Amino acid sequence: MKQAVVLWRIVAVSLTVILSLGLSAAAGPKLPKVVIGWTPPDITGVFKTATDFFEKAAADAKKNGIDVEVISRSPATHVAFADQVAIIEDYIQRKVSVIAISPIEVEVVIPAIKKANAAGIPVIIVNLLEPIKGVNVASYIGFDNTVAGMISAYALVDYYGGPGVLGTGPKVDVKPGTYLDLAWWQRTYKNVDPKTANVKARVAIIEGIAGGFFSTAR
Repeated sequence: MKQAVVLWRIVAVSLTVILSLGLSAAAGPKLPKVVIGWTPPDITGVFKTATDFFEKAAADAKKNGIDVEVISRSPATHVAFADQVAIIEDYIQRKVSVIAISPIEVEVVIPAIKKANAAGIPVIIVNLLEPIKGVNVASYIGFDNTVAGMISAYALVDYYGGPGVLGTGPKVDVKPGTYLDLAWWQRTYKNVDPKTANVKARVAIIEGIAGGFFSTAR
């Protein structure tokens, strides 16, 4: 979750820089209103955080004399593919300034992205870094899951006999509220010798495969 919050802070800062362009209200004539159409796959967890930071970026832009509005709409469910397409098409009809999409499924939204391209509306893809073929995307914002994979590996070693908070291995005293990030795991295993650790398992960890919320690519 900490990675997600950092990502959305970057989103907010990036949008503020893009929208503000280093200008203030006194720098020249009044700038046109900027309308951002944002469609996440749902409104919970990390996507709620994303929406919050979109709105904070808009507020920062307004402080610099730029009128920015964020319209946020999500599908009714995680499998309501047509709903997300309809939301994108509605943004196109409204002639918003930019459309930000975190796709439920990439292939499903490609025709809608093409319509946005034809209408001259920039599209930002959120939570994905893999380029989408056949469409023009102004910017991709996504995760590098390398650290997540490393933490997953430590957790599995813990579960199969290593020190930590899971499984049957030596238990580590953890104060309530402690964030078990990569640094915590590295400190915990700093003096553990892999040759003598009582860990027996054959596992595979798959992290960071490109795709959508319910990706067929996975």
